[in-house]
Amino acid sequence: MKKIFKIFIFILIFVYIIWNAFAFDAQMQVDKTNVWLWETFNLRFEVKTATWGNISIKDIKNINNFNIVWKSQSSSSATQIVVENWKTKSKSITTYDLDLVLQAKNKWKFELWPAIINQNWKDIKTNSVSVNVTDVPIINNTSNNNVVNSWVNNSLRKKTIEKYDYNIIYFLLIIIWIVWTLFYLNKKWLLFDNSIKKIEDNNIDTENNNIKDEKKITDNEDEIKEVNIEEIEKTFSYPEINDIDFNNKIDEIFRKKLESKFWIWNIYWLTYEEILKKTWNKQEIKDVVDLLVKIKYSNVILDKNKLLELIKDI
Repeated sequence: MKKIFKIFIFILIFVYIIWNAFAFDAQMQVDKTNVWLWETFNLRFEVKTATWGNISIKDIKNINNFNIVWKSQSSSSATQIVVENWKTKSKSITTYDLDLVLQAKNKWKFELWPAIINQNWKDIKTNSVSVNVTDVPIINNTSNNNVVNSWVNNSLRKKTIEKYDYNIIYFLLIIIWIVWTLFYLNKKWLLFDNSIKKIEDNNIDTENNNIKDEKKITDNEDEIKEVNIEEIEKTFSYPEINDIDFNNKIDEIFRKKLESKFWIWNIYWLTYEEILKKTWNKQEIKDVVDLLVKIKYSNVILDKNKLLELIKDI
């Protein structure tokens, strides 16, 4: 009796396992376990279920290390023999194939841990798969693929040489760029210095020319003054000592000479003090002014003679 009971329990557990297996089962697989960096490969979920409902992928660990390039889903139905209520019967089992085309974006050996598949609020976990991502292809070293291995090795060697050559080219280009930049800047600075030197030379020449011109003008002015004074003196008619209007006539001649010599504007309206300021208080002018003031209040002939001599010497 105990033996029959044990057999019954074993059959019950087996039927329960078979029923659950056919009720909802999911497997995960990849078409490549070794891929290059940025190479694409296919990740497939095969889900078998005996119940109706939407199938969705809830979570895949480490999937963020891959770009999802494409998604697709297909399904197929088949009849399976199952045990239900202690009776065998045929039941429709639907198989869903969920395909993801992935692209590796990080170099590493990734373990895609059991994914979680959901249907009708029920979750199950799949198996896990490993994907090794490298930056060069991995080919098994067997006698059947010696030619392929040789081609790959030559390609890798060529790629390394090309990379080395490119580095040399880049290095030479950088050196050429630095040398050209320095030459250009040096040339620019030389041009700038030459321009500054030319400007300074031009300024110096201009200043020298201005000085020469000023000197010429001054010389010309002096010549003009001398000519004017000589011409004006020819027109002077010095009064006689006994002339009744001697004071006014000699004062007028004195002012005319100062006007010609010092270019004093409106001199006939100036006082003697103002005339002295305009003539920088020269002693010869002061002597004349003193005598002019003195003879206003006296009639001394000696003073008049001296005044005439001083005015003639101006």
